[in-house]
Amino acid sequence: MHFSKELYEHGIFSDETIEDIRDDYIYSKEYDNAKNKKQDDYEIDF
Repeated sequence: MHFSKELYEHGIFSDETIEDIRDDYIYSKEYDNAKNKKQDDYEIDF
């Protein structure tokens, strides 16, 4: 995300592109957090 922001600041990415990248970044973080929570809910019986 940091690198993408620098490209935006230098005019390489448009407003629309940086918004798409930001949205994807936020979605990925939320998905990772939800995925990690689900892993903690499993119980293993031996």
